Amino acid sequence: MSEQITSKAAIEAKARSDAAIYEHVNDACPYSFYTEAGRVYKAAFQKERLAMAMKGKPEVKTNRTRAAA
Repeated sequence: MSEQITSKAAIEAKARSDAAIYEHVNDACPYSFYTEAGRVYKAAFQKERLAMAMKGKPEVKTNRTRAAA
């Protein structure tokens, strides 16, 4: 069995760039989610999609953030 080894940083970079193109990780991920590469890709993709969704949204004040201010 010949598997190509890809670095974690390369997988995360690919996931971040794909997050700008694809809406769902299932459509974007080239790896099986049962592999370490698939888990790394999915986590980076979802983190980037969340960051994209949060851009431009007002900060939500909670009791903790009010107390810290």
